[in-house]
Amino acid sequence: MQRRNRSLAGRRHPGARRRAYSRDQPRRRYVQHVLAEQAAQLRQWVEAGAAIYVCGSLQGMAAGVDAALREILGAERLLALQHEGGYRRDVY
Repeated sequence: MQRRNRSLAGRRHPGARRRAYSRDQPRRRYVQHVLAEQAAQLRQWVEAGAAIYVCGSLQGMAAGVDAALREILGAERLLALQHEGGYRRDVY
């Protein structure tokens, strides 16, 4: 699938934005938890041409998010997205 040259992030989709606050509540909630909860929506967006950009900590967040994406999309689809430029990571 070729990446579409448009951004879903810039559009107003009801419920499109989810936040995860890992330190502001007694029960920690991380990005990978939100991804798992929104798995069906994430799959739809990816099939519609959305790109996934992961930026942040290599030590904690990046591995958890990558594992969640592999679980949701499958390792083969995630690898294909990466080769297409649809899955990019800037982790440090």
